[in-house]
Amino acid sequence: IAKSETQTAQTKSKAIALEMQAAMSQLQLAQAEAKSAQAEAKAAKMQLCAAEDNAPKVGSQLEDAQAAKLEAEAAKREAQTAKSQLKIAKSETQTAQTKSKAIALEMQAAMSQLQLAQAEAKSAQAEAKAAKMQLCAAEDNAPKVGSQLEDAQAAKLEAEAAKREAQTAKSQ
Repeated sequence: IAKSETQTAQTKSKAIALEMQAAMSQLQLAQAEAKSAQAEAKAAKMQLCAAEDNAPKVGSQLEDAQAAKLEAEAAKREAQTAKSQLKIAKSETQTAQTKSKAIALEMQAAMSQLQLAQAEAKSAQAEAKAAKMQLCAAEDNAPKVGSQLEDAQAAKLEAEAAKREAQTAKSQ
């Protein structure tokens, strides 16, 4: 029985290694999406600058600018949630820690871009709708980052459970 349990534990250890590789891949994907979100926020800023330079003052366009501001605030909250999830992932493994720090820095940069876009949205007029579409694209990327980090967390918890079972079998 102990020999069988030892073989099972070895199989689970291999599964743990595969799950950790999968978690690392998810973190790399999250990092790439954070870079994409930063680029989209920069594009939104450029749209807002163009709107500020070119547009006449129109009430409905100011309402659109307010809506864009609310979208930016929602994206900021989602980015903060993603940042918190990155901090959790950072503490889980030494390998993931380095990548999580890089993601956290990129998310801070993306948040700074979003805050700047939010401030400029108050004075944007004619092209506020185009800026709003850019911010929506950035907002769509933030939940994907969070979801992938949750998947990495779940894989880590499963790996730890399998490791404990392997330790029990080894003790027996």
